[in-house]
Amino acid sequence: KKPAPQLPEPPDHREILSRTETRNQRFTTRARTAPLYIEDKGQEDQDSISVMLNGTYIITRNELRRKPSRIRLHLQEGVNTVMGGAHNTGQIPPNTASCELRTGFRRYRFGISTDLSRNEVIEIEVR
Repeated sequence: KKPAPQLPEPPDHREILSRTETRNQRFTTRARTAPLYIEDKGQEDQDSISVMLNGTYIITRNELRRKPSRIRLHLQEGVNTVMGGAHNTGQIPPNTASCELRTGFRRYRFGISTDLSRNEVIEIEVR
């Protein structure tokens, strides 16, 4: 198995981590890897987001588009945290994304809404 690349911290890393966190949803799976698709929820408006899995960046400064970005999550046994943090709110605040997590035959759809004062976190429990 090829490990996920570790990306450098974006320049505003400390500011992102100082924000409050909103817990969005929690999913349970047996899968150790799962693709996460993330796209702009509404109109493309140049908003960008970084995503961390268990404290490590898996995408940084990704501009949200209508065509989904695919991110492969390498999950650990137990509870994994996926945190989305905005770098800007684009032309139409807040920074919103539509996401789909695929685990086996299941598909979980959820939204992420972040701004410059709060991050959004989902939890994925691997049993």
